[in-house]
Amino acid sequence: MKKTTKSKMFIGAAIFLALLLTGCSSPAGGGGENYDEPLPEINDIVFGNSDWNVLVGGLSAGIVDRDPVFSQFPQYGDALVDTHGKVFELATHTTTTTFKDSNNVRGGNSALLIKNIIVSEESALSFDYKCDLFYGYGDGVLRKNYLRVFIDDEAEPAFEAYGSGQMWQKESLILSAGTHSVKFLAETEEGWYGWYIKNAAYIDNVTLAPNTIASVDIYPKGLQETYVNGDTIQFSAKALRSDGSVIPNKDVTWTSTGGSIDSNGLFTPGNTKGTFTVTASIDGFTASNKTVKIHGSDYLTDPVTINGHTFTGNITYYQQNSAREDTNKITFLDPTPKYSSFITDGFFVLKGNARDTCAYVRVVKYDDDDSTYKEFNRDYKYQTSYIIKPGDFEQKIWLRFGDGDYDVTIFEASVTFYEDYDGYEGASLNYSYPGDSEPGSFIWFNVTNKTTFNHSADDCAYLLPSYYIQCDDFLITNAFNAVMAELQPDATLGMKLQALYDWEARRSHYDYVSFTDTSTTKRKRQDALHVLKYGMCVCEGYADLYTAFARLLGVKAAYQSSANLNHAWTELNYKGKWKMVDITWDDPSETGTVDKNPTAENYWYFLIDPNDARHAKRDSEGNTITPYQYDRVTDYSRSAN
Repeated sequence: MKKTTKSKMFIGAAIFLALLLTGCSSPAGGGGENYDEPLPEINDIVFGNSDWNVLVGGLSAGIVDRDPVFSQFPQYGDALVDTHGKVFELATHTTTTTFKDSNNVRGGNSALLIKNIIVSEESALSFDYKCDLFYGYGDGVLRKNYLRVFIDDEAEPAFEAYGSGQMWQKESLILSAGTHSVKFLAETEEGWYGWYIKNAAYIDNVTLAPNTIASVDIYPKGLQETYVNGDTIQFSAKALRSDGSVIPNKDVTWTSTGGSIDSNGLFTPGNTKGTFTVTASIDGFTASNKTVKIHGSDYLTDPVTINGHTFTGNITYYQQNSAREDTNKITFLDPTPKYSSFITDGFFVLKGNARDTCAYVRVVKYDDDDSTYKEFNRDYKYQTSYIIKPGDFEQKIWLRFGDGDYDVTIFEASVTFYEDYDGYEGASLNYSYPGDSEPGSFIWFNVTNKTTFNHSADDCAYLLPSYYIQCDDFLITNAFNAVMAELQPDATLGMKLQALYDWEARRSHYDYVSFTDTSTTKRKRQDALHVLKYGMCVCEGYADLYTAFARLLGVKAAYQSSANLNHAWTELNYKGKWKMVDITWDDPSETGTVDKNPTAENYWYFLIDPNDARHAKRDSEGNTITPYQYDRVTDYSRSAN
């Protein structure tokens, strides 16, 4: 989050010491979060430029009013939060004139030199940075725009980075006791400068602090849940200096009051349920997560709270109804309902064993109007399904279309999956089942859903979990809680949606194997849970996970797809209007053969109008096809789900 002015060190365009140093920490100052005067140890800020014979445009260095990424997206208003505000820009080339004849123009460098940094003990000069990456005009070759940082005019940079509209990253350089100079230099590979392109490096939050620990930070924060002998939870910890920068390579000692935790921070639940504390210790400093909850083995029947409403899953039976039976190959066990007709509140659980068969679970809500009821018609929107693999199973079944009567049928099914490989589970390719004409191959439940969740069938479909969008699974709720715990208590809905968007963009990579091998054998599962596990997916998976996160915020969200685009994304209801969110297209890659860049930061498709022409089908040269409208389809069985 953005710091206050006094805790942030600005580097100003004017050669003025106070702009640079207001609020920075200092070895002499002992922490220095509230300095009212500039520090005396750093002086003589000089802008240096080399090779001034610029053929087109020029060089610049100075303050820009907004984080340059956010300045591209003013239409989003408070939906996007600029956590940096004014930042320092080192631009190697800017042009306002047409220049097509020379693609390789030597334009020199733009630099910031900080001289006479006097430190009395080993200290860290820390800074946030990002830098552009662009394609050379005419040849489509990717050129690198560098930020290089030199200490004491050494021939080799102490730090070097390049990127593509990067998310802000932090770096620290260690200065020994004595007097030093530091030069920030922006430079472009082979002197390339694009047409109408500004090649820039951006710097913010330059601070100076003792290279000693001031505190420890633990991740994840917030409620973290699992169940006895169930999924592990990975914790990590960082040693922080007084300015919040990280001291790397510190040994962490882990302890927990329940379960167990190893030397790498991997928490394993034991066989005792309860709420426990995990603590990280580094050199005598500690940080804890005090809300690590281990549920009992029957956790799937526990009440679930969604959008402020608690669904109990409590079952009551009608009088004089038939007992539930098994199929030829599927044996059911408690807590599977004992009778074929029952009443429940939101969900129920199937448990059992499937022998040499998959189980296909079809959930269909009765239409209130018998004349329009379309049971078993694939175009009927109030139906959903689950696929359960052979072996022991336990599956929560949500009645996701509101109160009313449902048919739930469990069939013995033949399902074809893409191959499992390298620890990845293959997605389902197709399935078939004999239907209700073959005795012993299925069982049937008549279920009445009675809740006090006063929402329409459509709204329930947009808010409740499904087979693909498991927003009730602990792994997904844990990730969600960790993101929310990093925000301020007064964070707006826009801030929360953006934080979840950033989190997914940083941790999910585009999976070219699943995209290119769909005609052969390899395609990973794309549901929200497996996307979280794998950290890679195609558009289908990006949409499923973000839709799950939005629903946990209580925001109505749907998985949308288009056959014309061969593409999928999320649509959600933001402030009363449906908006599109497409992380796939906002998470660019450098080539078409590698995973996408985890530091890319774009918001071209964040909360835009679903009919915006930017989200359109384009021809091979990138031109919008007219008309640009696509066949937008809401998949109720999975994503209105």
